[in-house]
Amino acid sequence: MERMSSSEATRQRIARRTLLRLGAVASGSVVAGSLLAACGANTAVSSATTGTSTSVAAAVTTTATAASTQVTTAASAKVTTAATTVAAQPASTAAVSATVIPVKAGSAVYWMMRSTKAEVDWITKVAVPNFEKATNGKVSVVPIPSNGGADFDTKLFTLFAADTPADVWAHWGSDGFRDFLYKGMILDLTPLVAKDHIDLSAYVKGVSDIYTIGGKIYGMPFLSIGSYTYYNRDLFKQAGLEPPGPNWDNSTWTWDTAVEDGKKMTRANPPNSSVFATFVTTDVTNLAYLNGADPWTKEHYETGKATTTNLTSPGVVDAVQKAYDTTTKEGIYPQNGQKARSFKDNGVAFYTNGGWDTWNNKKLVDDGSLKFQWGIAPMPAIKSNKDHQYTDPWMVATNSKIKDGAWQLVTYLISKDGSRDYINNVSAQPARSDLYDEWSKNLMASTGMSQADIIQVAQGGLSHGQESVNHLFIDYGTISTAMDNAMKDVWAGKISVQTGLTNAKQAVEGILAQIH
Repeated sequence: MERMSSSEATRQRIARRTLLRLGAVASGSVVAGSLLAACGANTAVSSATTGTSTSVAAAVTTTATAASTQVTTAASAKVTTAATTVAAQPASTAAVSATVIPVKAGSAVYWMMRSTKAEVDWITKVAVPNFEKATNGKVSVVPIPSNGGADFDTKLFTLFAADTPADVWAHWGSDGFRDFLYKGMILDLTPLVAKDHIDLSAYVKGVSDIYTIGGKIYGMPFLSIGSYTYYNRDLFKQAGLEPPGPNWDNSTWTWDTAVEDGKKMTRANPPNSSVFATFVTTDVTNLAYLNGADPWTKEHYETGKATTTNLTSPGVVDAVQKAYDTTTKEGIYPQNGQKARSFKDNGVAFYTNGGWDTWNNKKLVDDGSLKFQWGIAPMPAIKSNKDHQYTDPWMVATNSKIKDGAWQLVTYLISKDGSRDYINNVSAQPARSDLYDEWSKNLMASTGMSQADIIQVAQGGLSHGQESVNHLFIDYGTISTAMDNAMKDVWAGKISVQTGLTNAKQAVEGILAQIH
């Protein structure tokens, strides 16, 4: 039998695993609970936060609705040929489709992008025209709906397995960097960085190291965000309260403080003017961090692989129990069918989410949907305010047929001018420290915060942050699904926290044994 090349074996393995992933996800139900959505994949999480709720479980999970959407869409995803995948543009991305250049594979850089409105505008009006004018290169955009999640991964893996890859992409799906590296999909960029004298010192401290493995650079970051508390400045003022400050090292903004402030601002009736304080995530990892604990092992962070977890350790159990008790006993969450309004409709005093809501909330102000000043603050600490950090890199496919063109696109996108265009159009927190001044100025009017405070809270989210586990762990989408399924009855009040975490540990370690 003729021996397959390593690249051919990798493509076949990816094709098989894609089909297995679809079958596994389709067979299980998923409850929302994680902040680990692809950064900003939901166009306006805050607009949906704490909508009408019929149960505690529903109220708890509304902040992260997009996360479950991303995972559950895989159940209906279809694996198509690469040609069909590239040619068939989703109806929701018509604005992107107009800029797709009808050229043969290899003659243009295939850039796989999500289709949030702000990024569509940036792609069509700024990025593609500027790049093509400056370089005489060509870009063919492969757009994916903004709630793509697992659909994004399916298309990405299908293209790669068919040897017609997306040349350039980022973390827009449920899987992440370590998955792509493990599957042999991403190019070592180290020689190209050296050849073109790319100045890595322009990055925020530590950001350029996240996707450097064994001294080799596999990704070039373009945004890096933490997790934050988002608050309604008007509601704090009306209650005679000072909103939380920007200093992550100030011990006054704690979980208990958040509960007490929430009680002073909460009103359940009348329903059309209700206010709640829904700051609790149901993501176990996030909760554990805030309690100075961690459900994962050191090996998992270092290698992306593990065979065991700390899901039943006392620190994790205590954190999840505190979250459950807060949502059911403190009176700051909707109960028994109480009506809840959204953040943008003045119905939420404060909530926590990933840094993508910084640009989502600004867009809501810009389009007139959100009519009050909002602010950004640290995560409320139980014993710690360690948070999830989300750093998105541009990556290049190992089997790209146009590597030079792909790298040329990446160098444009990470340049100061290219990055400035992105943050000015999207308002995303930049990976480059030399753009913080411009980025923060753009947020002053809508937040009512000083430029110094905006920068302080943003930088604190990174200095206190741990890069997101869905970027660093192999097959985290499957792990997360198993954990969420095991925990859904906890949030529904059907089983105890201890039982749920015991079930989650058993399910996750079973998955880890299969993966590794």
